[in-house]
Amino acid sequence: RLRSGPGAPTTAPAALREDATLPDDLPAVTGTPVPVARAREVLLTGATGFLGSYLLRELTGTTGGRVHCLVRAADERAGMKRLRATAERYRLDGRIDWNRVRAVPGDLSRPGFGLPGAEYDALAGTVDVVYHAAAHINFVLPYASVKPTNVDGFRHVVRFAATDRPKHVQYMSTIAVFPPGEAPDGTVLTE
Repeated sequence: RLRSGPGAPTTAPAALREDATLPDDLPAVTGTPVPVARAREVLLTGATGFLGSYLLRELTGTTGGRVHCLVRAADERAGMKRLRATAERYRLDGRIDWNRVRAVPGDLSRPGFGLPGAEYDALAGTVDVVYHAAAHINFVLPYASVKPTNVDGFRHVVRFAATDRPKHVQYMSTIAVFPPGEAPDGTVLTE
């Protein structure tokens, strides 16, 4: 049993099928999204991870606009501190235009990213394209523990992309850079 209660699926395949569908209450939007190549305002998820930090460097170097980074943090200052620490870890700090980066303290796993309604609406009315690279990757945790970020988070990104005006979603997913067992003779592989 995965979940209980009226109408809840009782088998893993039924629960997974249910989780693989988008909600029926997504907002209907009209209009044409801004072409990705002309996007001036970008929302990036996962910027405190390996892939996300390199995406941040690339986006600040190519878009010419502002990159809003959704970051689990108490406030914008703490969010910027996390972004900078990740960039330093991967030796990217001097290669990111920090004047064009804005930390958005929030939580991908929560509806509306956990943002106050007015802030969420303002962000949805500003952003042209979403680069979604956030994920909770752990090979030993059960599905239920990674679902809030990986499944529900994706649903929240799709809802955001359909809020106010349509936005393109660029989705990236990785399991590992170098999977276990790939190193010959116990050689250490790094990023």
